[in-house]
Amino acid sequence: MAVSQLTVYGRNVPALILIILSAFILITWVMVGFPTLTLDHTAVFSVATIYTVFLIFTFIFFMVKAAVPEIPLDFIDLGDPERSWLNIGIGAIMGVFVAISLLAGAAAQPAAMVFAIATPIAFFFVALIAPVVEELFFRGALLPTLALYLSKPIALILSSIFFALYHIATWGATGLVGLMIPFLFALLLGLLTLKFESVAPALIAHMTANVILTIAAPTATAALKLLLEAML
Repeated sequence: MAVSQLTVYGRNVPALILIILSAFILITWVMVGFPTLTLDHTAVFSVATIYTVFLIFTFIFFMVKAAVPEIPLDFIDLGDPERSWLNIGIGAIMGVFVAISLLAGAAAQPAAMVFAIATPIAFFFVALIAPVVEELFFRGALLPTLALYLSKPIALILSSIFFALYHIATWGATGLVGLMIPFLFALLLGLLTLKFESVAPALIAHMTANVILTIAAPTATAALKLLLEAML
């Protein structure tokens, strides 16, 4: 029988419950207030529905693990409260690195990882809500539980594949690039989570990257297009 090696920090329980409930309220607000909102060809309502399922699953997982630590399920929470600033700093640095790498390679647009953000609500959804829900589900619950029954390397690869397929099915990522970028991004986020035994670095990295990409990618793409036209 699998034996859990992870601990849910009691001091993190109120904060994580607040984060999950806040995300649920905000998603519900988007679904009710902006049911026709789209990002390119992606219907936000459909994504928000999936996020609701993710949040319910994550909340149940977290509460069960917090209440019964010996249960053969695992959950990685915000980590050691004494290392909060370290986790935030590492996450911010990695998020900037990922964003710059994607922008420099002009790979963000074909991978459908950034969108034409036409409204503040769309920016809010992509840059803030999406990272919170995805990290709590994929790195907080799925990754450590797979690692509990399989192994960390296999769990890391499998959870990253699921993350990439989810982006193809939900956000419309296309082609080999559209598969590889979220897969590699998930590998990095998973490594951060396992290394620091905290979902905070991955969450901050994901959020930082999304914020930078949604703001800078359209400008960078236009500049690259002008450069190529000038060269050709």
